Amino acid sequence: DAKAALPEGDDRQISILYDLGVIYYETGQKQKAVENLKGFAARCKGSIAAKFPEHCDSVQSLLGELDAPQ
Repeated sequence: DAKAALPEGDDRQISILYDLGVIYYETGQKQKAVENLKGFAARCKGSIAAKFPEHCDSVQSLLGELDAPQ
């Protein structure tokens, strides 16, 4: 698990969730995409939202396209 390879609290853990979600989305792996994108969306608040504004803006539309319950 790539996320587990990074130290706790490392912002790259958060961006990995988004990046993996997008890759799974693009390759048609809906369930894995939803899991990773929801994980990112749940953390997209405060300082994380400030560090990843484009990702935070796009994650909800990606989840909508995947018909993932919010």
